[in-house]
Amino acid sequence: MFMKLKQKINEEQSAQRNAQSLQQAQQRGTTGSPRGSINGDGRASPQREESQSLTQKLRVPSVESLLRGASRAEGLFRSPPKEGLNRSPSLNSLTPLGENEALASPSATPPTPAYDPPSPAYDPPSDIESEAEESYGSPEVLSALSREQLIHRLHRVEKSLGNYRGKYSELVNTYRTVQREKEKSQAILSQSQDKALRRIGELREELQVDQQTKKHLQEEFDAALEEKDQMITVLQTQ
Repeated sequence: MFMKLKQKINEEQSAQRNAQSLQQAQQRGTTGSPRGSINGDGRASPQREESQSLTQKLRVPSVESLLRGASRAEGLFRSPPKEGLNRSPSLNSLTPLGENEALASPSATPPTPAYDPPSPAYDPPSDIESEAEESYGSPEVLSALSREQLIHRLHRVEKSLGNYRGKYSELVNTYRTVQREKEKSQAILSQSQDKALRRIGELREELQVDQQTKKHLQEEFDAALEEKDQMITVLQTQ
């Protein structure tokens, strides 16, 4: 598209320049014809040669100016895409044309994302630290307080200390309770394991007794069968 437009501009400018140069040459030829007529030997006069050299000089700048105009037109048509022609004032979220070309080309490498360093994690102070900071403060603040304010702050510190002692005692009691429950559960577990082991031993003994009884019954049954077989043979012989 840009090449066709460039060729069209070049043709129009060349036609205009040629027409102007020819018109100027004709005007100069008509003004210098009395002095620049052809001699009898068929050679042109010096005035005619001078007019031709002037036309050639006029034509050379016309070509240079044409090339300059074409380069300017090409720069005008090529400069807006670099800035992103598809960015509208109402839609600022549209991507520029350079990014669209990079996305459209399969061989283009994707842009590397910018590395954002992780923000340092905030470590909130504990209740003891915050209470101490709120209670004591800096030495400059303490030196600026009056005696009543210092006494009031001392009472607050003693009260908070008593609260922390109560919490600590509750924590100790809870820990001891948990330990006792743990010991109880371990004792119950050991007792249940002992019971299970004893039951397993009893079942093994019962199994052995049953096997022995079954073996004894099998032996008695075999002996009874042999006696019957002997009686049958005796009866058959009689």
